[in-house]
Amino acid sequence: MSGTRIDAHVVAGWVSLPFIFLGTLDGFWKTTLVQQGLLAFWVYDFVKWIFVPSVLMLILHRLAAVSPREYGLSAEFGISDILIV
Repeated sequence: MSGTRIDAHVVAGWVSLPFIFLGTLDGFWKTTLVQQGLLAFWVYDFVKWIFVPSVLMLILHRLAAVSPREYGLSAEFGISDILIV
């Protein structure tokens, strides 16, 4: 890719799909996970809420040069910035 970046909107759309997929189909396998034991349930929950979003944000940053500040992770924001709609 020699220095060119992919359109951030396209990358954001593709990066959203795994999270949407997991959220939509979540109920189909959670019952099975609980029956197999709480460890399996909590490992899945960790992967769904910590690992997958972290990897997706890393992909978004690498492919589209979207910085953490652009998706709301910045120490520069104060309470007044959060309350502005």
